Amino acid sequence: RTAMLREVAQIRESGYAVDRAEGLTGVHCVAAAVLDRHGYPIGAITISGPESRVPESEFLRVAQRVMAAARATSECFNA
Repeated sequence: RTAMLREVAQIRESGYAVDRAEGLTGVHCVAAAVLDRHGYPIGAITISGPESRVPESEFLRVAQRVMAAARATSECFNA
């Protein structure tokens, strides 16, 4: 429980989440929330791929693009 709460706090702070092949062996994912006009999550934008194409060293770069797409999508709900 403590580890999960620490991970959730880190996700809130950074604005994105990662899956380091915990769900599927050899597959990494980077995701960011799509928010409604009240700031509540209603979906997510994610990029998934094999570790060789989405290495941990690229998580931040990929996250920046995923977060930009999530922000743009969120804006549709704020209009």
